[in-house]
Amino acid sequence: MKMIRLLFPLAIGGIALGSTEFIPMGLMRTMGESLSLTDSQVGNFIAAYAIGVVVGAPTLVGLSTRFQPQRVLIALMLLFTLFNGLFALMPSYHLLLVTRFFSGLPHGAFFGVGAIVAKQLAPKDKEAMAISVMFGGLTIANLLIIPLFTHLGGVWGWRPVMGMIATLGLITALCIFLFLPKVDYDKHKTLWDELRYFFSVPSMLLLVITALGCGGLFSWLSYIEPLMLDHAHLPKSQMPTVMIVVGIGMVVGNFFGGWLTDRLHLIRASIIVFISMISVMLIVFFFSHLLWLSWGLTFVCAIIAMSVGAPLNIMMFRISPKAQMMGAAFMQAAFNLANTLGAYLGGKPLDYGYTANYPSLVGAGMASAGFLCAIFLYTKYYKLMKSES
Repeated sequence: MKMIRLLFPLAIGGIALGSTEFIPMGLMRTMGESLSLTDSQVGNFIAAYAIGVVVGAPTLVGLSTRFQPQRVLIALMLLFTLFNGLFALMPSYHLLLVTRFFSGLPHGAFFGVGAIVAKQLAPKDKEAMAISVMFGGLTIANLLIIPLFTHLGGVWGWRPVMGMIATLGLITALCIFLFLPKVDYDKHKTLWDELRYFFSVPSMLLLVITALGCGGLFSWLSYIEPLMLDHAHLPKSQMPTVMIVVGIGMVVGNFFGGWLTDRLHLIRASIIVFISMISVMLIVFFFSHLLWLSWGLTFVCAIIAMSVGAPLNIMMFRISPKAQMMGAAFMQAAFNLANTLGAYLGGKPLDYGYTANYPSLVGAGMASAGFLCAIFLYTKYYKLMKSES
């Protein structure tokens, strides 16, 4: 309980970041009608944010290495508040795209710096769980905040909702200032030092594993609506309930991944998660036409989707011990790349007329490729990870 109390400002930041990242998906039609935009144009707001995450994660982390992490986190949330507030006010499509890109810049840097803070504040055998507490904010956003804001956006419009999300950034900054303890940091480390220590074969390989392995689950999640409606023949009125099941599964999976990684060696934990991921993707492909089974598979897939983060993040700390902040930031960039790859590759079978269960087969293939890369990493660099664990 003490650890959760110490880390709750980071979890609130996760709620704020998760809300702004996913709200365009829930308000796509509302935003499109308000701005006279097509679905694909509103979808560009999602892409602009993801690009901002990839650009901002290493850049802002690199520029902040000499500063107290608590101050860095406050500054990042003030940037978050500024750009999300501007996004709520911009009058034209192109200005909205620009401010949406800038809104994504603090995302990966916040989780990168936050992961280091969480790790330092946790007992030695609870590091993965501490990171799960921080990322718990993302899962809570998906379970509770996004449905609430989606409803409010339909009633009041999307601009007031974005204003509320910007206010969450201010609340997070205040909580960090008041309640988050200060931690040790190396004030002499430069951007060049971080990059020099980070770039190595095992760290690059881990980014590939993250992009491919997690991309497999995004291949399923991106097309869950056609899977459930067209393939499992779920009544459309029950689709919101499906998303609640996904949200609950993500909350469970986030903390399960942290518990599993702390309980087992991180290599064994990640192997279990990857094998589970491949297996459940194949089960979805072959049996998701059975509606009763699809409900259970949705819950299990969501658990695995969030449980993979903890062992992969801890593994990055092990293989980049002198550049942990940069490693954590690049991991956020890799997770966003996984989202993009999963959605793009998973949609290809649908473009060619295949049924809605085929994205899950693509997901199994991507997860298998990530698993094979992971086996190579474990085999070649096992001593490195074991010595640091």
